[in-house]
Amino acid sequence: MLTFKRTNIFMFACLFVLNISHLFPHIYISGWWYLALGIVYMIIINIGSFRVDSNFHFHVICKGNSSVIGAALTFDDGPNPETTPQVLDVLKKHNVKAAFFLIGKKAESHPELVKRIIAEGHVIGNHTYGHSHYFDFFAPRIMAREFKKSYEIIKGLTGLSIHWFRPPYGVTNPMMKKALKMSGFVPVGWSVRSLDTVIRNQEKILRRLEKTGNGDIVLLHDIRKDMPDILEKFIMILENKKIKITDPETVLGISAYKNQETK
Repeated sequence: MLTFKRTNIFMFACLFVLNISHLFPHIYISGWWYLALGIVYMIIINIGSFRVDSNFHFHVICKGNSSVIGAALTFDDGPNPETTPQVLDVLKKHNVKAAFFLIGKKAESHPELVKRIIAEGHVIGNHTYGHSHYFDFFAPRIMAREFKKSYEIIKGLTGLSIHWFRPPYGVTNPMMKKALKMSGFVPVGWSVRSLDTVIRNQEKILRRLEKTGNGDIVLLHDIRKDMPDILEKFIMILENKKIKITDPETVLGISAYKNQETK
């Protein structure tokens, strides 16, 4: 498996060979080799950092065991007072449990929704306090502070010590690795991405979601206005495919809260 550490070792080895080659007058090393090496390095780093399932910087749970019967639904970026209640209504109608990765400052503003999510049997994860566009440039201690602030807000509202963390935008890096080590959260990604924050057409989103199978972790956003309608249609698609929607803790194989046993 390609990782950040292995990539660095390989690149340093290549640089060492190139530099050693200069000691031999009969060997000509063009500066283009260094440029090409740098370009390849940056491509690998970017792909590894922007693919949450690459495990490039650290291990992220992106799919359940293949023996798991059913898929898990997860929602990011809430709670939203306009759309989250409707999403919860759809989930309740179909007796489906999901995971909500909440933004701390939104949870702070809408405590009644946080409590409703828990009361209806869903689980909650950490999605940072502010979900800043510049989060991935933060120093580890600032990231850890964001984790802690969101954690404390949710614990104050529910009494639960959340264990799961989802990286904003699915981007990982060495700073986040250090922050997670400091804070002890378990990073959770996805195996099916709806791209519902980018694609406006419902049919295109549903076509992406149709590939969902057993053990998959599905990424959705409860802040989208027509998410209740998309969710209703998606649940029907899974029912027609005979794919069960299973509670997220069972699919992931780890408790959503600290000091609790795995289901």
